[in-house]
Amino acid sequence: MLSLLTVSFPNNNVKNIILRIDWRILAENGKPGNYPVDIVQSIKRRRSANHHQFILEETMKHITRSILPLLVLLAVLLSACSSAATEQPAAPAATEKPAEMPATEAPAEPADAPIVAPAEIQEIAIEATDFTYSVPENVVEGWVRVNLTNSGSEPYHVQFLRLNDGVTYEQFQEALKQGAGPAMALVQQVGGVGAIAPTMSAEAVLNMPAGEYVMLDLIPSPSDNMPHFTKGMIANFPVLAAEGEGAAEPQASLTIDLQDFTFEMPNSLPVGESVIKVANNGPEAHEWNLLLLAEGKTADDVEAFLSGAGGPPPFAPIGGINGMDKGLHGYAEVNLQPGRYAAICNIPSPNAGGQPHHALGMIKEFTVGDVAAAPVAAPAAAFPIGQFVSNTDAALSYIFNADGTFSYMVSQTPVLNGTYEIQGDVFQELSNDDSDPACQNPPPYKWSFDGATLSFSRTEEDACRGRREANADTYTLVMAASGEFPTGRFISNSDAALVYVFNADGTFSFVISETPVLNGTYEINGDLFQELTNDDSEPTCQEHPAYQWVFDGTTLSFMPTGEDTCRGRSEAMADTYTIAP
Repeated sequence: MLSLLTVSFPNNNVKNIILRIDWRILAENGKPGNYPVDIVQSIKRRRSANHHQFILEETMKHITRSILPLLVLLAVLLSACSSAATEQPAAPAATEKPAEMPATEAPAEPADAPIVAPAEIQEIAIEATDFTYSVPENVVEGWVRVNLTNSGSEPYHVQFLRLNDGVTYEQFQEALKQGAGPAMALVQQVGGVGAIAPTMSAEAVLNMPAGEYVMLDLIPSPSDNMPHFTKGMIANFPVLAAEGEGAAEPQASLTIDLQDFTFEMPNSLPVGESVIKVANNGPEAHEWNLLLLAEGKTADDVEAFLSGAGGPPPFAPIGGINGMDKGLHGYAEVNLQPGRYAAICNIPSPNAGGQPHHALGMIKEFTVGDVAAAPVAAPAAAFPIGQFVSNTDAALSYIFNADGTFSYMVSQTPVLNGTYEIQGDVFQELSNDDSDPACQNPPPYKWSFDGATLSFSRTEEDACRGRREANADTYTLVMAASGEFPTGRFISNSDAALVYVFNADGTFSFVISETPVLNGTYEINGDLFQELTNDDSEPTCQEHPAYQWVFDGTTLSFMPTGEDTCRGRSEAMADTYTIAP
């Protein structure tokens, strides 16, 4: 924007002096303008407290260099005009009026200068918490280094989607309510940072063309199977167009190719820092997510867990590259330590009934460092899932669910709920809803299970009296009687993308393409299945007729005992379901 500086003098023989000063070198709305872009790039990767002071000081240097010559010129003009005012010349002999100068138009102000593509790779930092993101600002098209930090209590990732030209964020949100398929038809998947466990950070370098973007987290919460984006982990932001060549892409030490449905990569990767180019050769969208395997675990254990086998996760997510459409590539910047890992693609296949790509073969175990010849430890006994009744008081029981949630029951009424994880023979309570502050810092317990009895032993002092006394008890697994309603994950026999999950605590979810779309509660009375509650917005689905259920050890089916006016439920119950292995 041009600012006018006008200096006037009383003497009619001296015209007003008008200086036009281009203030665009200053930052507009706190953002660098066109020509101090080099300032921003010169502080690449700085994270110190004096970051903004540094930018201010450097910007002021540019201002001084640009404005000082104008001020000098102004001083000279003022001096000249002052001399003209004090030394009056003799009046001219001629008395005729001088000819007037023709009027001239003021020069038009130039349009705002275009953004120049940064010469260095841009860096944006995103913090994920429960359940929100910090949203990036001032992103310019080109190569962008994305640093994701997980400050929450669950695994998080970030997926970037570029809206197709002409599509609005509101249209995308409406389509997302209809499912992943309609929403993904409106966007291009340009990558992201793969899932990371709490307290971890990971980086990826992505090519982001100009346009409108959505960032979101598709991972379901272990507590209720609801995707994180339904809880607030979704936002939109622009990527600005720029002129010029821009930063060059990183130099990779190796390339990994993705295609339907395999990873073309070595069986072993080097220890330490590496820049890995990940390219999708399609034809479907793919990702390269990294999992650090637990001791003694293999890619088969990962596949079994994801298929509903239950128990604690046999891995920890440590990053990688999220979903990219065919023809795109990005760079994973990793620092790998010796161990066993698995690369995995979790994207559902639209051409295979919504099955996740890992179920179609897109999972690969690999090693880092000299561990290939190391003996694999015998698999440890899996932590048991189900209801466990106290051996000292039958009114007391624990319920441990496969999704990492638990309840402590008194006379079949939950009095405490929480989450947990298992690391080998260590049981770690992660959270609970106990009002006693002493119960909010759970120490680890060792657990043992002989096939019938579950017991715990302290590894350190526990200040929570209630937990300490409960875990001093022993518990017997309530064995399923013949013909008892089964719990677990059940896959539709007509469409593998449709899944029912029935938990031992009386909750259920209906899942489409790995995304829960309905949650509720149920109870079983003999051979009758009675839905008690659900979060369906359709009023006709709030009436809950009973269904008769049959399970032959493999297949679960339902038969209505009366008319069900809820179309979605009646169609789902008309299907048959096979228990996941």
